[in-house]
Formats: sequence, structure tokens, C-alpha cells
Amino acid sequence: MLDVTDFGCAASDCTSAIRSALIAATRGSTRVVLIPGGVTASTLPFVLPSGVTLQVDGMLQALAGERALSKWPMLPPLPTYGRDRDGAKPHRYQALVSANRAADVVIRGRGVIDGQGPWWWDQRHVLRAGRPHLIEFYNCTHVEVAGVVLRDSPFWTLHPVYSQFVWVHDLTIRAPAYAPNTDGVDPDSCRHVLIERCDISVGDDHVAIKAGLNAVARGSAEFATENVTVRHNVLRAGMGISVGSETSGGIRDVDVHNNQFIGWGWSV
Repeated sequence: MLDVTDFGCAASDCTSAIRSALIAATRGSTRVVLIPGGVTASTLPFVLPSGVTLQVDGMLQALAGERALSKWPMLPPLPTYGRDRDGAKPHRYQALVSANRAADVVIRGRGVIDGQGPWWWDQRHVLRAGRPHLIEFYNCTHVEVAGVVLRDSPFWTLHPVYSQFVWVHDLTIRAPAYAPNTDGVDPDSCRHVLIERCDISVGDDHVAIKAGLNAVARGSAEFATENVTVRHNVLRAGMGISVGSETSGGIRDVDVHNNQFIGWGWSV
């Protein structure tokens, strides 16, 4: 494994160390980048390349505050939305951890990925762009997220979009019940998605199955969501399992079974 502490990970900012370790993973025989147990790696957003595993056994934590915001990348809205879903803003902040047109990407471990959500929730009405997701897979194939705790996302927590063969399992996802728009898992214009054995307690939908919100989504079959299974999950505080409210691309072949609702919210 490529330990980020061997790449100069400092307590105040590990962004460069993480990015360097990811580059090294694409060039050598070792394809696993490790956040080791006992280490808190504070970071700005970074992008996972194809064929790389991010092993989080310690704490991967977003940098927050005005200084971090000044360095946080902004992206255009998703084509199938046209405007960002967070306040219909013309741009959106990049997810803390993302992959773009990648294949065979894995995030796993026994640690925590913390989005430092409280700062973002307090600032949401004054931000220039939409709040970032904690994790986003954009146009990826063969993706796995397993084992880790996903905590306090600024906006939707785990957002696979335009992706296929996505396996989300054995996660713990947490945000306070008052935290705005902190959905757990949101497969969006995706195919062949399995969400299982997760423990979710959030401030919005536990799982929201989506397919875009505009004429672009309606104009092509490639933006449909299909073959999604949601099973054997424990759903605590939150708003349940929803289809939508974004459904323009079409949604079909959804199987929801053997989920345990033990929390409370608008829908449970």
C-alpha cells in the first residue's frame, strides 16, 4: 500500500500528499492508497483514477472555512439538471472525493470520511455555488464503496451519476436529522446498482433514486436509471427510500426489499 504519510501528509493539509500518492498508484505495481489508522488527513477535493483503491482506515476530513473555500474547485452543473440542485445555482463545488470517467475504482476501509458539513450547512444561502457532495462517481463503471463511515456531507452524501455496475455495501452513513439535503445514497441516471447492508441516519432521504431533471435527460435513453436493488439496509432517522423527485430520464427495474425502518422522518 502507498501510505499518504510517506508522501508528506501534514496535520494541517494532506491534499498534496494524497494527490501525489494517487499519481504514484497509477504508475507502479501498488494500486492501493492508504489513510492509515490513527491519522487524520485533512484535504481539499481530489479525484480517484481508474484501477485505484482508496483504503481509509483513519480519518479523511474535508478542509472547511473561508480559506478552504477560496481553493475549492467549482464545476458546471450536471447536463441533466442545467442548474445545480442546491438553490438552482449556476455552478457547483466539486465533491470531496470523486472519480470522472474512471473504471474499477474502490473506496473501502474501517475509517471515516468526514465532510465537515456544519460549516457548509450554515453557509448554504450565501455560497456562490451549490454545496459539494461527499463522494461522486461521474460516468464511471465498476465502482465499489464498502465498510467506511461517511459523515456530515455538505449535500448529498454518495452520488453515482451516469455510472454503471455500482456496488455500495456495509457502509455507515451519518448526518444529523436537521442537516439540510444530506441524502444517503443517490444513484442518478445509473444502471446496475446494488445498495446493501448499509446503516443510514441522515437529514433527508436514506436512498433517492434519480434520473435528471430537464430536456437533456428526457432526450436520450442513456440517462435512464435501471436495475437498482436496495436490500438489507438499516434505515434510522431520515425520509425513507424515494424515487425522484428527479425522474426525467426514466426509472425502471427497481427492487426494494428486506430493509429495516427503525427511525423517524417525513416518510417513516
